[in-house]
Amino acid sequence: MSYIYTFLTGILIGVLGGILVYRNNAAKLKASEDKGKHLLDALKGK
Repeated sequence: MSYIYTFLTGILIGVLGGILVYRNNAAKLKASEDKGKHLLDALKGK
């Protein structure tokens, strides 16, 4: 029975860690996405 608690605790820690990492890197991701779109538009000649 304790393996269920251990599994659920691990899942919870993983989800919380993922949320924190995503939140911290969302701004960097958005900036690099905008930069990539700008470069792609420049290459297409728009």
